[in-house]
Amino acid sequence: MYATILTRRNDASLIYVYRRKKLAYDLSRPECLSFMRNLGYWGGCIDYIERLKERLMCHEDFPHEIGLFLGYPLGDVMGFIENKGRNALLCGCRKVYVNKAAAEKQFSMYQKCTRIYSRLFESGFDIERLVVKG
Repeated sequence: MYATILTRRNDASLIYVYRRKKLAYDLSRPECLSFMRNLGYWGGCIDYIERLKERLMCHEDFPHEIGLFLGYPLGDVMGFIENKGRNALLCGCRKVYVNKAAAEKQFSMYQKCTRIYSRLFESGFDIERLVVKG
């Protein structure tokens, strides 16, 4: 598990916590490589994160490719861009433009995990015990 500060604004920091192997796998898919290269991303995970930091400094809003760093499907990221955030098939943790059924299942799992982890945290488990190794 790794963490880095992506940006600091108005006395707040945006911290990105990630698994390097998972991120490398996600970003190494040919369709993602092509998409990211068109946005000026080259190299490995650390290079990609550094480029994301640069783009965060240059944009008032989040650059849309941040979804790929969060594990969103490329189709959803591209759908969001093409539709300017409208016309989603489903809205949950993200706006969904492809594979609604898979997203519904994933959102349900996220809700279940959130309930379980919230209960554990409220009952006194510290954050280090709640982090699952990937």
